[in-house]
Amino acid sequence: MSVNFPAQHLLFCLCCQLAGCTSAEPVTTAPVPLVVHTQEALRAALASGKPTPLDALTPYGKREVIRKIRWNENGLAGFGSTPLIRELGQGQLAAVLSFFDASAYLPMLEKKLVGPPLRLSAPSNQTEQDLQRLREFAEADSTRRASASASISVSATEIGAPAVLQRYHQLFGNRLNPATLSAEQSSNLVALFDAASLAAQDNPASSATDDMLQLHHELTARAINTRRTLDDAMLYALLAARRFEKARAFAAMRPDLAEMAIPQIVDSLGPAFAGRSAFTYDARHDTLTRVAMPGRPGTELVMVVGAGCHNSANALQALQADPELQGRLRQVHLVLVTAPNAPIETRLISEWNAANPSMPIHAPYSAAELNGIDVTGIPSFYLLRNGKVVDQHTGWSDKGKADLLKLIGASK
Repeated sequence: MSVNFPAQHLLFCLCCQLAGCTSAEPVTTAPVPLVVHTQEALRAALASGKPTPLDALTPYGKREVIRKIRWNENGLAGFGSTPLIRELGQGQLAAVLSFFDASAYLPMLEKKLVGPPLRLSAPSNQTEQDLQRLREFAEADSTRRASASASISVSATEIGAPAVLQRYHQLFGNRLNPATLSAEQSSNLVALFDAASLAAQDNPASSATDDMLQLHHELTARAINTRRTLDDAMLYALLAARRFEKARAFAAMRPDLAEMAIPQIVDSLGPAFAGRSAFTYDARHDTLTRVAMPGRPGTELVMVVGAGCHNSANALQALQADPELQGRLRQVHLVLVTAPNAPIETRLISEWNAANPSMPIHAPYSAAELNGIDVTGIPSFYLLRNGKVVDQHTGWSDKGKADLLKLIGASK
C-alpha cells in the first residue's frame, strides 16, 4: 500500500512462532528526537549510527520503507505504508510517522493494525531483487504511458501499468507452480504475493489475481495470520476483477471482513453480451445492475472519476457548480464512470447520483469493454469520435475548466 499526499490505500499479519519472527514490540534503545523533511536529512540520520524509529522494523521492512519514500520541494511527497502496517505496533507506528512529520496519517493507519505484527525473515536475495525490478518496471511504464497522453496534468492520482503483467510473468512465472510452492520459505511467499498484487493492479481479471489466491491459500495453510494487508489486498483484487461471489465467500470466512457489505449483482445481459456495458447502483437495495451502455456515433466524452482523490472531487465540484460547463459537456455527450480496474465505489456513485440525477456516474463492467481507454490517472477525460479515442487529458488543476474546454474544443 502506498500513501501519496493527499492520501490513499490497504492492510495485514503473521504468527510469531514462525521461523524468522521476532517479538511484536522489540526492545530498542530510545531513538533521539528527530524529524526529517528531506532525502539528505534521512540519509544523515541513518548514517549517524544513532537509533531512529525505523529500527523497530525488520531489516527487510526497513529497506522497504526507505526505498518507497518520495520527496519533493515541500518535504515528504509519499511513502509506502504496507511494511509499517505489517510489522509495527501502535507506538512504533506513531514514532515512525512522527519521524517523517506525517502524524496526520496515524488515525487512518492504526485502524489497520489487526492482530499481531507480521515479522518474517527477509526473502531470498533473488526474490527481493526481482520484486524491486518489477516495481521499477511498473514505475517506468507508468511514466511512459503518462508521457504518451496527448495532454497531461501533474495533479492526478496514478493507477497502474498494463505492461506489468508480462514482466511479472517473466520474473515470477516459474515460481508459482503448485507442485513446488510448498517448498518456498514463508517470507518468499509474502514477497511473491506482493508481486502478484502489483501485477493485478491494472489487470485484475488476469491470472495475477489467481496467483494471489494461490499464495494466500498457501500462507493460510501454514497458519500464518494474513489480517495485516494480505486479506485486504486479496479482497480488493477480487472486487476489482468483478468476482463478487468469490469476494463475498472470501470475506465471510474472515471475522475482520465479514461485516463488509458486498452488493448483490443483477446481470440480465449475460456472458454472451457484446458491446459496452456498465453497472447502475441501487443504494436502497445495495444492488448493482448491469445495463448496456452503447457508444455513440460522433463525439463522446468519457470522464473517469474516483473517491478519495481531491483532484477528482474538485473536478466533480466544478462540474456540479457550473451549469454552463454542464451544458457544454452534454453537447459532447458526457459519460461519467469510475475506474474500470478498481472496486466499484458505491458510496461515491450513490451520493453523486442522488444530487445529480441528470449526470449519473456508472461503474464499467470491465476495462476490456472500454476499448482504447487506458486509464493512467484520476480524474481523466477521453474524447471519442465514433468510438475511437482521439484526444485525452489527465488531472485537474486551477486551470481545469480551461483545459477541459480546450480538449472538447477539438470536437468542433
